Amino acid sequence: MRCNEEKSLSRIIYFLARDIQNLTQRMLKSYGVTLEQFHLLKVLSSKNVNLTQKEICQQTSKSAGNITRIIDRLESKSLVVRRPSPDDRRAIFVALTEEGQAVLQKAEAVFIDFSSKLSSGIDTNTQETLIQAADVMTANVVQMVKEAKKREQFLHEDQEPNK
Repeated sequence: MRCNEEKSLSRIIYFLARDIQNLTQRMLKSYGVTLEQFHLLKVLSSKNVNLTQKEICQQTSKSAGNITRIIDRLESKSLVVRRPSPDDRRAIFVALTEEGQAVLQKAEAVFIDFSSKLSSGIDTNTQETLIQAADVMTANVVQMVKEAKKREQFLHEDQEPNK
């Protein structure tokens, strides 16, 4: 951050998040996955069951089109496999392959080291306070999004012609 820029909390968080994202993207490059792909692999691994694409969308808060694109790329790298549901012809399950699990384990080890280095010099109590503050800010953002959607809906309804 430049010295003359405002030091608001939101601005500091923005620049920190950007820098972390850029660094983690570089770290993952050697494993042949992007940050989005890594997160999807983690979702698949954490549930320890096959998930449908719809369930993956819900868990990641990403659109169906975005998830399809990410899965296509992971499948082309043999890191995931799609399987039809035996119960529902419309449902497609996605599962990690052994290769996907291996890549995930290697990348997770790097992330554990990264997290340790990132929080180096910050005592446990301060880390807990930061986590609590982040939880509150996340809840605030969720509330602001809800309010913005209500305003947008209200504005849209206000622009409709009277019948």
